[in-house]
Amino acid sequence: MILDEILKNKRAEVEKLKEKINIKIYTQEAFETFYDARNFKKALKPRSNGEAVAFKICSIIAELKKASPSKGVFINDYNPEMLAIKYEHAGASALSVLTDKKFFMGDTKDIIKVRNAVKLPILRKDFIIDEIQIFESKIIGADAILLILKAISKENYLNFLSLAKDLSLDVLVEVSDEYELDTALMSGAEIIGINNRDLTTFKTDLSKTINLAKKIAPGKIVVAESGIQKRQDIEILIHRGINSFLIGEALVASEDVEMKIKDFLAPYPIENYNLDI
Repeated sequence: MILDEILKNKRAEVEKLKEKINIKIYTQEAFETFYDARNFKKALKPRSNGEAVAFKICSIIAELKKASPSKGVFINDYNPEMLAIKYEHAGASALSVLTDKKFFMGDTKDIIKVRNAVKLPILRKDFIIDEIQIFESKIIGADAILLILKAISKENYLNFLSLAKDLSLDVLVEVSDEYELDTALMSGAEIIGINNRDLTTFKTDLSKTINLAKKIAPGKIVVAESGIQKRQDIEILIHRGINSFLIGEALVASEDVEMKIKDFLAPYPIENYNLDI
């Protein structure tokens, strides 16, 4: 399975990172690192366009990635700074930056570049399996991290969640089934991402977000991840109470990413919408 391959490689990467650094100094550096506050959670809060009775609006976490294991290379001349500027200009609420090298052709340096280019909060998207990656995320300038429950044990998840809080990092907790959702809710997770992609087959199904979101009480921020390709996909979900969307492939594969985001962000009329899926 692809996820098994990714995690096997990630464990090797983590060990190499630990060999390169003095862990004691590195962790201390993370606690001493200070950046201007960019509140990832606040950026995803429901917004009003002054016509809340007639329309619904959404928040988009726009993803920067060069490639994926299932689709290959999206952008040959990948320039994360320029792409981030386009995302910001088009109205994205936050950015997700892929830092996995082998499978997504990302780099931790991409976060540094993007942070210097825009003012949006940045989510480090990677397969975090060790505390050292969380310290690293803080040092390179991430405002939030992704914790994928399918990739870590419950014990590690709780420890990582606590450490992220100590480092003033927001956490997007990714779930893909009811068991993982129960774990996220039990931990008090405030931002819950529902991955419509099956990480074993990489196929997507929007009904996963619809079904799992029903079990989440009001007050949590729910993010639909993967499988958002067109405006109708958001329309289906936004009228079921989902207001935040992490979108990658549909943007990086688009000929005009700014127009694509603006199309996604245009207000959604409450009446005359189609909920078929």
